[in-house]
Amino acid sequence: LLVMMSDSMREYFESKFPFAARSKMVMFPMVPDLGPYRAPRPLLQGKPVVVYAGGLQKWQQTSKMVDAIIRTAAVCRHRVYCPEPRRIRVLLPAALSGTVTVETLGHAELVKAYRDCHYGFVLREESIINRVACPAKLVEYLAMGIVPIVDSDEIGDFKSLGMASISLEAFLLGRLPEEDERMAMVERNFVVHERLKEVWASGATRIRAFFHPGR
Repeated sequence: LLVMMSDSMREYFESKFPFAARSKMVMFPMVPDLGPYRAPRPLLQGKPVVVYAGGLQKWQQTSKMVDAIIRTAAVCRHRVYCPEPRRIRVLLPAALSGTVTVETLGHAELVKAYRDCHYGFVLREESIINRVACPAKLVEYLAMGIVPIVDSDEIGDFKSLGMASISLEAFLLGRLPEEDERMAMVERNFVVHERLKEVWASGATRIRAFFHPGR
């Protein structure tokens, strides 16, 4: 039984490994049980709130994110939730220490914090790893009504499912949608999230049947 995070992963395995096409495959994306969260979220002192939640591994492009935070600090409020806040704080200018939130939160607290956020960083370079991925963080953003800011939108099946996002280039140029347009993007992403939940539920049923046939 081959358990795949995305249809993109299935396509990759079938192209690279001849045995894969003859194997039983199950789609089982990472889909946290959240949302859809539609409550209004006002601007904070007239500025949208941009969040990053996750680790600081190389593929998260931390330095690129910090550069984006510095360049947009005058027009956005930024919040970074990560396991090692010190690694982010040392990269920020002292002038931003009081305006950029950098801290560690438990998951329940993080979900509450999401309710105030309008956009979220998911900066992944275009690579085979990212083209087959299904980041739980990105699924959480969609469920909580947070529009992703992406470096590349070639992440797993999200693009093919119709995910609405903002490019990093557009974000740095200040090309953000009005709130009614942003909410239309949010609703579009709720449909993507619902589709992922359906795939997850079907995969869970098939995995149980594989290990417990006849039940």
